[in-house]
Amino acid sequence: MKLFNSILFIAIFLLYSSSIYSQPEEKWIFTAKSQLYASPLVADICPNVGNETIISDSEARILRCISSSGEQIWEYDGQWKKRLSSGAALTWKSPNGNPLLIIGNGDGSLTCIDAVTGRQVWKNIAGTISWGNAIWADINGDGIDEAIAGSEDNGITAFNIDGELLWNYKGGSDRPILSLKTPIAASDINDDGQSEIFAADRIGVFCLNGDGTLKWDLQTGDEFNSAPVIADANLDGLPEVYCSSFDDNILFSINALNGNIIWQHRLLNKVDIYSGSAIAVGDISGDASEEILISDSKGYVYTLSSEGELLWIHTSEMETHSAITLGDVDGDGDVEVLVASGDHFLYSLNNKGFVEWRYKADLRLIYPATIVDIDNDGKTDILICGSDQKLRCLTLNKKYNPRKNPWSSYRFDAAKTGSSFNKRGKQSARINDKRELLLFGDFERVKIAEAKSKYLSGSKNYETRTKRPREWFAEISSGAKWQLDSLEKHSGHFAVKITTKDKRFQLGSTEIAVDNSLRNIDVSVWYKGKTTPTAEIVWQGANGIIRVDQLKVDEPDKSGWIQLSKNNLIPPNSASWFKLVLDAEPSAVSWWDDAHIKGNFEVERKVQVYVNQLGFELSGQKFFTASSNYKSKSASYEIVDQNDETVYSSSLKFRDRIKGAFGHDWGSYYWRGDFSQLKNPGHYRIKIILDGLEDTSWPFEIADNIYWKNTVRPAFKFFYYQRCGMEVPGFHKACHLDDAADEKHEQFFDLAGGWHDAGDYNKYYNAPYVLGLANAYQNQQDLILSEEIDKDGTNEILDEILWGADFSRRMIAPDGSARGELTSGWGYFGAPELETDNIPKTGDERPLKGGVSGKNSSRHTAAMAKVARITKENSKYIEAAKRGLAWAVDQKLQGPLQLSAAIDLYAVTGEEEYSELSKKLFDVCGLNDAAVAIEYDKIFQTDHSQQIREKLTKEADRMLEWSDNPFGFYTYGPKENSNFFGTPADHPKFAIGTDHYILDAVEKMGLAYLYNPNPLYLEFIYNQLNWILGNNPYGISLMEGVGSSFAPTYHHRYFLAGVPRGAVPGGIINGIVWKDIGVDTPYFDMSGVDIPYYASNEFWLPHNTNYLKAISVLQKILQKTSLNR
Repeated sequence: MKLFNSILFIAIFLLYSSSIYSQPEEKWIFTAKSQLYASPLVADICPNVGNETIISDSEARILRCISSSGEQIWEYDGQWKKRLSSGAALTWKSPNGNPLLIIGNGDGSLTCIDAVTGRQVWKNIAGTISWGNAIWADINGDGIDEAIAGSEDNGITAFNIDGELLWNYKGGSDRPILSLKTPIAASDINDDGQSEIFAADRIGVFCLNGDGTLKWDLQTGDEFNSAPVIADANLDGLPEVYCSSFDDNILFSINALNGNIIWQHRLLNKVDIYSGSAIAVGDISGDASEEILISDSKGYVYTLSSEGELLWIHTSEMETHSAITLGDVDGDGDVEVLVASGDHFLYSLNNKGFVEWRYKADLRLIYPATIVDIDNDGKTDILICGSDQKLRCLTLNKKYNPRKNPWSSYRFDAAKTGSSFNKRGKQSARINDKRELLLFGDFERVKIAEAKSKYLSGSKNYETRTKRPREWFAEISSGAKWQLDSLEKHSGHFAVKITTKDKRFQLGSTEIAVDNSLRNIDVSVWYKGKTTPTAEIVWQGANGIIRVDQLKVDEPDKSGWIQLSKNNLIPPNSASWFKLVLDAEPSAVSWWDDAHIKGNFEVERKVQVYVNQLGFELSGQKFFTASSNYKSKSASYEIVDQNDETVYSSSLKFRDRIKGAFGHDWGSYYWRGDFSQLKNPGHYRIKIILDGLEDTSWPFEIADNIYWKNTVRPAFKFFYYQRCGMEVPGFHKACHLDDAADEKHEQFFDLAGGWHDAGDYNKYYNAPYVLGLANAYQNQQDLILSEEIDKDGTNEILDEILWGADFSRRMIAPDGSARGELTSGWGYFGAPELETDNIPKTGDERPLKGGVSGKNSSRHTAAMAKVARITKENSKYIEAAKRGLAWAVDQKLQGPLQLSAAIDLYAVTGEEEYSELSKKLFDVCGLNDAAVAIEYDKIFQTDHSQQIREKLTKEADRMLEWSDNPFGFYTYGPKENSNFFGTPADHPKFAIGTDHYILDAVEKMGLAYLYNPNPLYLEFIYNQLNWILGNNPYGISLMEGVGSSFAPTYHHRYFLAGVPRGAVPGGIINGIVWKDIGVDTPYFDMSGVDIPYYASNEFWLPHNTNYLKAISVLQKILQKTSLNR
């Protein structure tokens, strides 16, 4: 029945869409002279950066060594008489420690080659090896590997490291003809230091001792055409052999010690040499045991448990051979199944058999891919050879984690032993984790009324929704009334009250997904009423309800409340989710409260290090964060250089767990590291060690002026990519050339240009960004002008500011007020040049929402005045600023923006009226904005430094209190119970990540430091930048292109216009946001869908504006510090 059900799912797997997953990109391609049958062997064998790849150029009969960047290092011509279809094996266990290769050929020769130089060491005769192999193994326990070759016509032959014959096994009386067409294997199965040899010929599987004598022989009466592998799948400390027969199509699990069959499972099709040589074993489900994966000649991929239970089957679209490797290639912490297929595709399957992505080669793929970090950049690479003569290096640019690569290459290792037994190192201890799964079982939150607007506010629907408990639903429509009640409750403020009529009613919780690591659940809920209560857990799967577990009813307490509970409920095997259902009898009133579902999980220990992926200022503070799902007794770290040499080490400081404002735990323990004492420039990584479990960070750099040199230009360039009204090569054609019209399309205005505001194409008002960029430019004008002059003599950064300024100038109406917002909403998804016809006065122009004038022009005015001050050709900006400021004065506006405009107009024109206005406005609001007050003192030679210092210090000290957490990032306070993401308690509000808030705080803290150089202020600044660039719970840089790990996709219309991932270089996104209303835990959309959640994944110009202002102030600090030094 299990097999039948699995077969039914095959059709589902084939139809599954993989579009939401990232596709691998080609890092490089090396083209050989002929077909590449053998799998690539990857190892660090030459004194070059990264790893090398050994490939067999088949018909050319050349063995090649390829660098980590795809260039040939050496080639070896063995004068072979037959094509080179077999692959090489590698050992470091030689007398002098030099790496050696061994490879067999169809002409009967066996050749040993120096892996560093590609020179022949020795050659001997071993017998015909076409699709079989030669391997390295220590068979006599002397610490030096021997070369073992399995051949089609000469049995199994062993040679010492110098190529001298040790023994030759050609079979016995019941195996008169020993012909090995598939690879052999080797493993030390009894821990005596001597490896045994395993092989399968046509009549069975057998094992030899290290001296070449027969240990056991299994003949089942079936024919075999696959290669054995050795593993300990059930983790009982004893090895098993896995091998498949050809005739009866049976996968066998065999006791490696004595040859007895443990279990067998019949496959649907025959196994050929290609698929039968690539059995893989590893824990892909996270269930504390390993799975066995095998493919057959028609492309079926089978996954079986360590006990022989079929878990799932996947098939390709074409009936052809395939081969398997296992590893986490997309950095999500789950092991993927890579399937190299004869249908030309390399498939990535998730651990349930669904296709995540597929990559097309030009011709068939015979043997499996190799999963490795080829160039030591911290990212996972995939090496695959094909019949199209190409060695491809693919990557998804995700973090490399060797602990999550249980079977990463053909025949498991470089020695091609086919054995993982006792080679994975100490298995990571598993831990028990108990946590609440029912977020809103306390009945303290109401349903969200998203449409709190003129369409719903005050309506009966709105009133009903805001009285019902959040994340609970009516299972049966019976006319019952159910709502929160504050008069009768078991605890807290509310219980849910159910009043039924003449029909039974059921109230169900939200469905909870069944995780692979969930072992059982404990359930409880309290009831009060006059009927006999009933509640149950309903388990569901793809085919509906699987099982229903009734809760046990206890005796009432003194107040009449009754607890219903059930512990240790074990999920059914095929359950995908479950829920709690509360039953209310007809014609009755009942109250329910304090519902809990505690999940008991058995999970693998996990540790993770988070780091600023750009790096750190040479003389600055250097902090990072680490997390784990267990409380470690020891916690330390090392800083390692590019040669993996330790340059600094210290202990981690324990910072405990994080709980959000409403009590929800973030799910980890946290540690903090400080290596500020390391002040040597270079490229490094952090290796954390918690109770022996390690994780290594993305690479980063330590250098002077690292933020200025590496991020200012990309951050500015992002604005160029957001330009509207012109072609931006690589992003879009000229667009919105017909902007804009009034809302009735009776008046038309030349408002082409400016910048698209975010991931949509609205322009709203660009003025705040112009003002911010101009301020950043003014802060570092000399530095920018000294470094950023382009070949044509212009300044790219200033040009960008002027592009936005010209549009903002035209957004000021003749009377000095601002025009309405230029927007067409958020409904259009496509290339921007197609949203309108780009021809003015045809009726499809984008409208000015709110009128053609009359809006507040304060930011426009301040921006115009600031731009007039930083550019020579400034008459039009001066005129616009004067007009706007006159309007503001008429409107009696007296704020920092008016003061800023007046100061700049006086500075650029010298006109006394602006001096008088500046002084008048300063008396009203002078200290409201510290940056403006500082500028006032500079222009008018006054001294308000003490007041400014006091104001900035007070604000800075509060910000420090609100950033006391393991990441050091700035929360929404208060200190006693921080709201990390500005999470609303009950009612919805506009959701957006915190990057704008954090970066604005950096500028303020920077100004505070300039007046009061408290080292904690500088630490705060670096902590916020660290968060933006990777030191956050998702371990991603929130600035595209700066760092190593980024969002899978971005919320940007450019994605649907052809820009991969919607990725705009240099852009900063909204950032990590609250998970849900009333749930103050971090959320970021890592789904990879075309249009991810805007609140976290959307670019928005304020972030880049605030970032550039922040970095300009930080650079002031560094310049001042440098002068002091």
